[in-house]
Amino acid sequence: MRSLQTRVVALVLAGVCTLWLIAAIMIWFDGRHELDELLDSHLAQAATLLVAQASDGELEHQYEEAAKLTRFDRRVAFQMWHEGRLQWRSANAPTTPMMQQDRGFASTSIDGKQWRVFATRGKDSDVQLFVGEQLDARADILTALLRGMLLPLAVGLPLLALVVWLAVFRGLQPLRALRTQLRQRAPAELTAIGLPGAPEEVESLTIALNDLFARIGSLIENERRFTQDAAHELRTPIAAIRAQAQVAASASAPADVQAALQKTLRGCDRASHLVDQLLQLARLDGAQQPSQQQQPRFDLARVVERVLAPLLDDAAAKRIALEVDVPDHCAMAGDEALIGILLRNLCDNALRYSPNGGQVRVRIADAATGLQVNIEDSGPGMTAAQIARLGERFYRVAGNDAEGSGLGWSIVRRIAAVTGAKLDIGSSAELGGLRVTVTWPRAEPTGGTQR
Repeated sequence: MRSLQTRVVALVLAGVCTLWLIAAIMIWFDGRHELDELLDSHLAQAATLLVAQASDGELEHQYEEAAKLTRFDRRVAFQMWHEGRLQWRSANAPTTPMMQQDRGFASTSIDGKQWRVFATRGKDSDVQLFVGEQLDARADILTALLRGMLLPLAVGLPLLALVVWLAVFRGLQPLRALRTQLRQRAPAELTAIGLPGAPEEVESLTIALNDLFARIGSLIENERRFTQDAAHELRTPIAAIRAQAQVAASASAPADVQAALQKTLRGCDRASHLVDQLLQLARLDGAQQPSQQQQPRFDLARVVERVLAPLLDDAAAKRIALEVDVPDHCAMAGDEALIGILLRNLCDNALRYSPNGGQVRVRIADAATGLQVNIEDSGPGMTAAQIARLGERFYRVAGNDAEGSGLGWSIVRRIAAVTGAKLDIGSSAELGGLRVTVTWPRAEPTGGTQR
């Protein structure tokens, strides 16, 4: 049952049939109960009349069998006993008592057939009366009663099924129209779907599909532009490596060969760094932020220390004073690996753009809005226009001789979006360079353990 229409029709019909069956069973038992009470009262009334007649002195006459019974009369029988002797009976009644008990109702078998018998005694208790009725008669009456009630339901059920099918078929028409549009679309067509007059459920699905198409279109455009930019950016270090290799091959002096090889190695390092950042961006483009319940907890202070450890040699080479102010423990929830990459890029940028003998400060603060990491440097800083362009892929501030590919800030902004962090970029009041504040909103407490 892959068809939604078939499922809906089947479910509706199953519910209707179930209700119809329950109603039929309830009608059967209720009708049977009411019919039994009605006919039992008739038996009691007939017995009362016979007892009244027997009390008028008619019992002295020898009993005579009644006239030949009709087809309907044969289903009713009676006996009248006086002082233990059968005085009067119907033609279809046996010559023995119809049941053992002398009062009340009972079901018994007479000549292989089931009877409902009522017994009572006369005023002086010397008269015993039995009045019986075949249960088949009651079944026939009940069947006729139910036939009149259930036959319309049985005839109306196919009509109801047809009406339900037509209603479901008509109701699912917008889904079929949506399916037709999707089938006719080319693989690269990402224009919005239009279904005028569609119901609310289909309209919400159409809106979601159009939103998906828009995001796919944006992603494809970003990938196309990214591929072009990456190819252009990779062309520069490769050309530099080739040029230095040619210089080394043609140089005769060992010093010139050594200088060219050193430049070749730096070009290789730059190309490797660029490729590594391109791969990071490719992974981040498909990443989504998990819910807080799915995020593990870790110690942010240890992450900062681990990120700064490989950068200490670069800081020492430029005689940069690296000031780190972090608490002993600072637990937070999130993706530890992504947050480590974000902090490494920010710290690496601070060291790259700080002059020799400069200063870089890294501080963790527990603010009211959440956990904050402040990174300040004593570099040249940036204007408001330059800050506004931070995050554009391959954008680098003009006039700066620091090595880089322009992808670091793209990675930082993408990780901030994925992890739910807020970036605040401005000037450092104390060091004079750039100040970057990363704030993660405070997570709800979970049962996780601090690492």
